[in-house]
Amino acid sequence: MKKKFLQNIFILSTLLIISLVFSFTFYQDPDLDFYTYHFYNGWAFLHNRINIDFLPCLFRSYFNPLLDSLIYISIIKLNSYPFILVALSGIKYGIFMFLEYKILECIFKRNTEDDKISILFCLVLTGLSPILLYCMA
Repeated sequence: MKKKFLQNIFILSTLLIISLVFSFTFYQDPDLDFYTYHFYNGWAFLHNRINIDFLPCLFRSYFNPLLDSLIYISIIKLNSYPFILVALSGIKYGIFMFLEYKILECIFKRNTEDDKISILFCLVLTGLSPILLYCMA
């Protein structure tokens, strides 16, 4: 049991380091989707504007704004520390990749060499997908 726990900690820390490296490597300026959706939804939720403004983000206005409000707060509070903000945005993708690993581990239960290669292949494909790399920063 302890060996499995240490293995999970090692895999999680490895995926977090990889996601931080990608996050700093592919750091980009926020795009229009960020301003019209993520940043605005967090602001509108925290300033009680959700029921007043009519569809400012089109259908995205009705997505759950709790995560967007965390993004809004972190941008406001960490405005002077952009590297910390980039690191936080990278960490969430490392956690996402770890959750994907755990799901793949449940799918490939035999724990053979072929299963480990399949899991690694799936993680590499997901990690190198253009959408994930675009969203990492």
